[in-house]
Amino acid sequence: MNQVTKIFRKNLSKFYLTISSIGIIIGLIISVLCIDIYQKVSNTVMKSGDRNHLIINKKVSLLNTLSLSDNSFDSTEINELRSKNFISKVGEIRASNCRIWAFRDEEPLKFKTDLFFESIQNDFLDKIPYEWKWREEDEFVPVMINSDFLNLYNFAFAKTQNLPQFSASTIGKITVMLETYGNGKNRFFKARIVDVSDRIPSLIVPDNFLTYINNNFGKASDGKFSRLILNVNNPSDPQLVNYLSQQGYVANEDILKSGKSKTVLTQLMGSQVAFALLIISLSIIIASISFELVMAKSKRDIQLLKHLGFTTNEIGEFFFKRFNILFCVQLLFAILGVIAGGYFIKVFIENSGFEKVELISTYSIIALIILATLYFIFFKWRTKQNLKRL
Repeated sequence: MNQVTKIFRKNLSKFYLTISSIGIIIGLIISVLCIDIYQKVSNTVMKSGDRNHLIINKKVSLLNTLSLSDNSFDSTEINELRSKNFISKVGEIRASNCRIWAFRDEEPLKFKTDLFFESIQNDFLDKIPYEWKWREEDEFVPVMINSDFLNLYNFAFAKTQNLPQFSASTIGKITVMLETYGNGKNRFFKARIVDVSDRIPSLIVPDNFLTYINNNFGKASDGKFSRLILNVNNPSDPQLVNYLSQQGYVANEDILKSGKSKTVLTQLMGSQVAFALLIISLSIIIASISFELVMAKSKRDIQLLKHLGFTTNEIGEFFFKRFNILFCVQLLFAILGVIAGGYFIKVFIENSGFEKVELISTYSIIALIILATLYFIFFKWRTKQNLKRL
């Protein structure tokens, strides 16, 4: 193979190979980091895993204040929402309509207050604790509290009232007495917070418990609900946003804005990945052309080598050896660039006050492997095809 190496080495352009290698490395780094940024931002800044649920209610007007108008959702409006193709599921948020008195006479937390509860079907809960069940003969009632409520208690109320602060785990160790009363009857229960939810901004109890206290100490359901929860395909869907606006429904604005931001981020990252893939494609073409020029300049020598008994595979071994070395160098620099970029992205997100993220997301690693593999396969296939034509 020394003869083949001598023939081709003089015609190989190191300049073009260097330029194409730089382009391939930059393209791989940009495309993989775009995927990495999208994953990290979606999972931290936007918390995309729970952004497909919207809680809606009707606007409160002066007529509602004067009790001259009802701003509840009736069955007709609920069925209309269910018929929309941009809404996959509709859930009713039930509210307690009896009097509830909560109190505790033991330290470290002593208080007495009126309270309210809401409930929702289990399908719409972001988590279902082991203790999330209730039967009519049970004295214990499991409660879920929203994480924002817990933060408000810890940082806006507990400090000013010299009360203890609680974490999501320690709050569950406090038992509270409940008295539900109305219609000339009452009943006592023991309640405890069994988990903290991020989806429903309320105090949540099992649906059958709320139905029981409303039927016995309040009034039975009239089929109307003040708030609904929607499972939507895309919270930034223009059809959804326009429909809610036309109907005068108020939704979680932060989720709608987050959905729009996610759409913009997806489009932006998609365009950057497309640009990076264009750079990779052009660089691969330059690299391929460099090797093809060598073959074209050495056409007579290649034909002579074939007459002397050299096979196409033996002649191609020169190119493949050079390419394998070049590919390993390119991949090494691309990996180093991705790791460095991933580290700076991680530090930036965490220093901005968001939760910790992994150095490189799994999807980014998979993307790098796929892109590198496709590049490797394409180049070898193209080189073999060119050698066969000579």
